[in-house]
Amino acid sequence: MSSTRGLMTPLIAAAGIVGVGYGVATFGQTKSVGNNIPVNKSILRTQGAQGEARRAGASDEEVSKIDKVPTKGGDKGLKVVDRDG
Repeated sequence: MSSTRGLMTPLIAAAGIVGVGYGVATFGQTKSVGNNIPVNKSILRTQGAQGEARRAGASDEEVSKIDKVPTKGGDKGLKVVDRDG
């Protein structure tokens, strides 16, 4: 009886580790944080430009017209994500 118990304990531990690893891998594949970084940077850049325009005395109508801030190669990651799917 003790030989069966001694064999089952490492097997159960190994199965638990494999199960946790599989769960983490599938969660990481479906909920990738890295894909959202270029989008979030673009949103923050636009909000910053709107805030600066408001501080400079722009009206609400002028501020609402700022919907995208062009950059010099700052959104390369977003282009790669769109291309790769």
